[in-house]
Amino acid sequence: MFVCICSEVTDTQINNYLDNNPEATIEMLKANLDVATHCGGCLEYIIAMLDSHKTLKYNSVNQDSQNRDSQNQDSDFKHIKNLARVSLPKGTAYSGKELMG
Repeated sequence: MFVCICSEVTDTQINNYLDNNPEATIEMLKANLDVATHCGGCLEYIIAMLDSHKTLKYNSVNQDSQNRDSQNQDSDFKHIKNLARVSLPKGTAYSGKELMG
């Protein structure tokens, strides 16, 4: 679909540019795709596309971070399970050195 009729730029072209330039700004879109530089009728829609793209990127990065946190928690849980398996002679205090090796 055409987003900027004056410059004949489609939503596909804008999305491709945003995919290849994740830190794109409205100024970069204007300079590289010549959008919103004539009548300005498309400016509001292009800003919405840019905001949407940044939200999707943020959500993707945030999900990756949550996945890493979950993996770290799994690793911590395994460490605790191993700690529970350490058998010490009766009356001996755990010092933490038992798992090091």
